[in-house]
Amino acid sequence: DATEEYGVVRALASALLEAAPELALRCAEPARALLGIAVPELLNPGTHRATALARAEFADPNQERVQLMAALRSWFTSVADTRPVTLAVDDLHRIDEPSATLLALCAHEAGKHKLALLTSVESESNCTAPAALQLFESAATKLQLSNLSEAETEELLRSMFGNVPHVQELARQLHVIAHGNPRDTLQLAQSLLDNGLAKYLAGSWSLPASFDGAELPANMSQALRAQVAAMSAGARELGQLISLIRDRSVTLEECAALYPDGKKPLNERLNELCLSQALKLSAEGYSIAHKGFHAALQEPLADAERRHLHLLAAQLFARRADDELRHARHLLHGAAYERGLDVFVAYAAHSQALTDASANEYVKLVQ
Repeated sequence: DATEEYGVVRALASALLEAAPELALRCAEPARALLGIAVPELLNPGTHRATALARAEFADPNQERVQLMAALRSWFTSVADTRPVTLAVDDLHRIDEPSATLLALCAHEAGKHKLALLTSVESESNCTAPAALQLFESAATKLQLSNLSEAETEELLRSMFGNVPHVQELARQLHVIAHGNPRDTLQLAQSLLDNGLAKYLAGSWSLPASFDGAELPANMSQALRAQVAAMSAGARELGQLISLIRDRSVTLEECAALYPDGKKPLNERLNELCLSQALKLSAEGYSIAHKGFHAALQEPLADAERRHLHLLAAQLFARRADDELRHARHLLHGAAYERGLDVFVAYAAHSQALTDASANEYVKLVQ
């Protein structure tokens, strides 16, 4: 779980133990009991008690964290002294804070060992550990992904459809619509398959010689709106609910609690949303795949439908019981004003930070 404390560290450790078990265990041996706090896979029945004793030595949790971070960094770099190691982590901005901190520390040590770190960060996205990300970036080389040229778009399409007639003209038209964005180009190509415009016949792909105005969208916004309109009603509503939650993921269990009409219908809706690339699945759960789908999903909602979805989102945050402000916000947007204000007042009563804030700040928050 990428949101669980040391969740990504544990996943990387498991991959390391699978790739080089003898070397990984040998390098872990000097601090095996301490490392077991974050990586239980290193423990056997005899070291579980040693780990409990190691943990008991730290009266201060901050002291435990410092020692554990040092042990983890030493473990990964020790393995890398013997064998080249690459740590690859997608969506660094979304992982748990201790794991992000460890990766940042390793990044600063990588040049002294046979260690490489490859990560991706989505621009303009919320970050779970901004200080760790800033530390990581101070040691990293940034590569900004650029859009494809028209020739590169053609090369991408040839890798999909082969050297078939009309692929050059298709590349030209898709490049005009997608502006060279690889994800959007692939999404448009998929829509050609879904609509039967690209066909697989007698062992090769067949592409139309030309397209009329109705067959290709004028821009990606129009393409995404068409995809949303083609969804089943159940999948569309679920996607609209998840898009309201914005920067948080929704787990399968939470979806099941909000839509208790059976596991099969829910899985069908989620699969439909994932296949249309409206949703992406990560260790945290389901979230909207990219910003364009937020507008496409929200645009067709009537006011009454939007209020209904806000109340469902409020139920989700009420179950989580860890974000009263979002809970209250969705209640207010769902026109449940009294309940929303009750949540605000209860939060204020139990929050020392809020009660210490100025009156103006509190009024601004409630507004």
